[in-house]
Amino acid sequence: MKMNTDKAARWIANGILKVQKKFANTLDRISASWKTKHQWIFLYLVSLVFGGLSIVAVIKPFNKKAQNVLPKPAAIRTPRSVPNEDRQSVKITDNEIRQVQNFKRSLDSASKKKLLEERPGLMDSLEMVEQLYYSQKK
Repeated sequence: MKMNTDKAARWIANGILKVQKKFANTLDRISASWKTKHQWIFLYLVSLVFGGLSIVAVIKPFNKKAQNVLPKPAAIRTPRSVPNEDRQSVKITDNEIRQVQNFKRSLDSASKKKLLEERPGLMDSLEMVEQLYYSQKK
């Protein structure tokens, strides 16, 4: 995979260099007949234009009167809770909770570490099963 990204990066870099070289050659042809004074005037004009644009880009965010054109994100809606009658269809039996607890007790630190690498959300799911079981018992 790295080979493809390196190849793509080289292709993009070569494309940028070609465009820069073409632009430089075009400017060189245009300004070849100019006197030194005209070249300095052109340099000052380019510096003023791009410097001014840079200053505007830096100052504009601090202008409180400027209208913010960025859309404001909408609030994230949380799903409504499931009605009680649907919750009763998901019941955890005593046998299932015993299996979960036995499985958690059977893990030593090395096997637990390996298991967490292979299945990162498993322990969280087991905790959630236990919490659901105990909430059913209330």
